[in-house]
Amino acid sequence: MRIHEPLKSFILHGNSFLYQDVLEENIDLSDKSEFEIETFSIINKWLSAQKNFLLKTSGSTGKPKIINFSKEKIKKSALRTIKTFHLNPGQTVLNCLNTAHVAGLLMLVRAIEGNLNLIIESPAANPLVNIDEGRYIDFCAMTPYQAETILNDTPSKFANINTILIGGAALNPSLERRFHNVQSNIYQSYSMTETLTHVAIRKVNGIKKSNIYHALQGVSFSQDSRGCLIIYDQTLEIDALITNDMVHLVDNTSFKWIGRYDNVINTGGIKIHIEGVEEEIYEILGDLGLQRSFCLLSIPDQKLTNKLVLLIEESDIKIDTNFLLLELKRKLPKYHEPKTLIKVPELILTKSGKIDRKRNTEKYLHEYHRLRK
Repeated sequence: MRIHEPLKSFILHGNSFLYQDVLEENIDLSDKSEFEIETFSIINKWLSAQKNFLLKTSGSTGKPKIINFSKEKIKKSALRTIKTFHLNPGQTVLNCLNTAHVAGLLMLVRAIEGNLNLIIESPAANPLVNIDEGRYIDFCAMTPYQAETILNDTPSKFANINTILIGGAALNPSLERRFHNVQSNIYQSYSMTETLTHVAIRKVNGIKKSNIYHALQGVSFSQDSRGCLIIYDQTLEIDALITNDMVHLVDNTSFKWIGRYDNVINTGGIKIHIEGVEEEIYEILGDLGLQRSFCLLSIPDQKLTNKLVLLIEESDIKIDTNFLLLELKRKLPKYHEPKTLIKVPELILTKSGKIDRKRNTEKYLHEYHRLRK
């Protein structure tokens, strides 16, 4: 059996740095960006004697909060990912996520603990733009927005990535369909800060494509009275972590994701899962050649209690509002169709690339109400 010597360096923005120099703080930071300084700091903390790390949650299981994780648990999570995706010492991984957040932190730890060649790029819309065409990458994690931008701008660069893990936000059906023509093995993760990234994955392309998430080793599931997922993780010592994700539980290690409990809207006495309706609308917009970003929100209504409002980004292709509303009414189930359509210049996203429903409501729906008064 070949014994691999520990890798001594990593690449950040095309430049090679020694781990030892980072540990001893021998890096000149005067000309470094905020992202580079943050990355050096995290690597330094991991290589040093620091035993605990504070990570902020996004609110998947309740109000955002700070959690204190031990170095030991973070390492266990990293090693489990390495085992899940069959990564071997000497292979190459790309981190193009924010290293100040849990997903970027875990990519750094996976590389260090797995003795993997590490390439780091800023979490830009297209993180592959500065990667040489000939550079082969065994594993990379990215957001749906990054993946879509790469498909639009430099699709040929996907050919040099063996495995891609998509996370941070839901995949829309039109983007998932585009993955069918990508040779890379593409997975979507079910993850959160509370579980130190993913505890389940599903394949989104190839012959093993599925809409069912399967648990990682040591993880199992149940449901609460709302139909929301409860997570158990022997590896990370998690006992009954209650989420706000509504699921169809296939068995105790697999499930189909339905939507967020806090995104259920009562309209006309019918409970509507916003994410499910958005998937239906993606299909219709795709058939009409109107593939663009949008989101569903709701506003109070005297007759329906709440009514659905479609926010859709404007583009060079003009939208006939009345035509689109009629098409949606014709093709969607009753109570699923938006009653109002509002064109917006740009949807507001969270730092992780998710649609920020609260801020979009505050900016666009409040303005809509003001103008109608």
